[in-house]
Amino acid sequence: MQRLMVTSESVIEMVGLTESDCAPDFVKTFVGGDNYSTYTAKIDGTWYVDPANRATVHSPAGETTAPCDAVVSLAVRDDKRAAALCGDGQLFATTDAAVTWSDPTPAPGVVNLTATDSGYLAAAVGVADCAGVQLVALTAELASSPAGCYPSTGPPASLSGNVGVSIGAGTLWLWAGDSLARSGDEGATWQ
Repeated sequence: MQRLMVTSESVIEMVGLTESDCAPDFVKTFVGGDNYSTYTAKIDGTWYVDPANRATVHSPAGETTAPCDAVVSLAVRDDKRAAALCGDGQLFATTDAAVTWSDPTPAPGVVNLTATDSGYLAAAVGVADCAGVQLVALTAELASSPAGCYPSTGPPASLSGNVGVSIGAGTLWLWAGDSLARSGDEGATWQ
């Protein structure tokens, strides 16, 4: 799966790959995952990164060159605004559907990111002030400030590639290794 969008308790949209030729495809359920249907025409208007070519970003404006050789995470705010985390640890933002990208912003330890109402939220590992996953609030222009820490006893290297972060309805969800946690106060406390 390349992208998952939950729009209500019953509607879930996904960009994945077709079984026959691994081409990007758009599927949707209106019944909370009980069944899915393919909506091939919707793939053209959707943000995604094809895993076969991570140097290209597809936006609602079409396919464009990514800001780097390997986009590892794409956080989408709307049809025009998104941020990309690259394999070299740099962040880029776009406000014109990936036609142009911002200058690079170094993102030490960042392994994933998600969109928020005011910008983005990044998850970083191996940060000195956090023995676990450091949450970093990012403005739309990618200015950063610490937002919380999810403690973990495992080494940071074990979390790289095993961290997911998402925000919805005022709740922050974090998957780190074998743990799933949520926070109602942007990572200050966890349940």
